[in-house]
Amino acid sequence: PTVQATRSNFTGVHRGRGVSYLEYFIGPRRGTVLADSLQSEQGWWFLHKGNRNMVVETAEEVPLRPGFRWLTLRQL
Repeated sequence: PTVQATRSNFTGVHRGRGVSYLEYFIGPRRGTVLADSLQSEQGWWFLHKGNRNMVVETAEEVPLRPGFRWLTLRQL
């Protein structure tokens, strides 16, 4: 799965809806981390803003939730 969320989104600062599939990236259900890097947000345009990019492999099959779809790399 893919997760895109700000820190305030996934920590619930604004009491919004939870972030789907976040448990596969943090917490006890987290899979094996294959890559984890911090990168700047569009260079100098957003100075001091960053993105954390992770690739995580899961041992279990990840269930499909409503509103989501699995695609192969070729389909992308």
